[in-house]
Amino acid sequence: MAKGLAQSISNAIGKPSAFLVGIAVSNIDNYSMTANVRGTVLTLQKISSYSPIIGESVLILQYGSTNIAIGSTGNSTSAVTTQYGSVIQHGTTSISFTSQASFSSTFSFPFPFNNIPQVSTNIRSGSGTTASWNSRAINTTVNGTTAFVFGPSSSWSSVTVDWIAIGS
Repeated sequence: MAKGLAQSISNAIGKPSAFLVGIAVSNIDNYSMTANVRGTVLTLQKISSYSPIIGESVLILQYGSTNIAIGSTGNSTSAVTTQYGSVIQHGTTSISFTSQASFSSTFSFPFPFNNIPQVSTNIRSGSGTTASWNSRAINTTVNGTTAFVFGPSSSWSSVTVDWIAIGS
């Protein structure tokens, strides 16, 4: 069931940039609501069959600036603003440089973590000299990290580096 729902959402509107858990604050109307995510109140679109109870934990898919509430996580905690458990955020950064053997690109997470997350990076392209390059995350904070790429001297033009951060 959950895999089918995730696939249906992905087919309809693409892969989300973040999976979040918030606390339901209010139902605005049949189509929207608000939820508290780590101290920030977000306005969310609701899927048609979902009507949250105020105070319950809400699973949120984020697509850029659009947030969609897809259901309850099964926990009900009124007046709680801190979420517990793992939080997964992911995205991409585009890197360009000329004649370098290493390069760093700093980026921010969509939402800050409570603790410093574990971050992995991956160079999406594997063509030419780029195929012999490596990437890793360095200088990670709760707000963001730096993608550090290194290899034989090369030039990049808008090479995509994917990242995933897992924390709490």
